[in-house]
Amino acid sequence: MKDYAFKSQEDQRNPQKNNTPIISLSHQRKREIDEALLQCIIEAGLPY
Repeated sequence: MKDYAFKSQEDQRNPQKNNTPIISLSHQRKREIDEALLQCIIEAGLPY
């Protein structure tokens, strides 16, 4: 796959290079974010 992948794709395959912390959200917070996104898309006509 190395011949066909971009560097960012190769970096994603190597977990040692990925230092991004994982933040877990509560179910309620996920729902609030989903509703806010839907309001932006549907009511305001904004892209996702």
